[in-house]
Amino acid sequence: MALLEAEAASAQDNESIGDLRSVLNARYDAYVDRYGPINRCSWHPSGRLDADTGEPVLSVRRPPVMRTFREDPHQPAVMALEDYDATTDTASKMAIMSRRVVAPRTPRRGTDTPADALAICLDTHGRIDIEVVAQLLGVEEH
Repeated sequence: MALLEAEAASAQDNESIGDLRSVLNARYDAYVDRYGPINRCSWHPSGRLDADTGEPVLSVRRPPVMRTFREDPHQPAVMALEDYDATTDTASKMAIMSRRVVAPRTPRRGTDTPADALAICLDTHGRIDIEVVAQLLGVEEH
């Protein structure tokens, strides 16, 4: 998350971003060496047969520790670190491990409608700030 936040904060690829990417790669490699791919799973017979083919229907099971991980708010970002192929049980690193994937947003300096000004203010500050809304509209606050 620190790497994503650093990329979003600046358009410059600085030493800090490189260091964060190196740390992410090292932690990912250590995890995969010890446990296997983050998105690993196994196939198990479900006890059902496919109605068309008569073949056994398989179900995918994740390791028990991954069930509790589902509650982590950063779980989707962690799972997105790799491209996992369940048929071969192999994973490859995604682009964030080697290059920038987030471009910083250019801050909006003005708008024509109060609705847009309010939306920008909420997106930027997480709350309504009359002074910011007035600045975006180019009017004085009353």
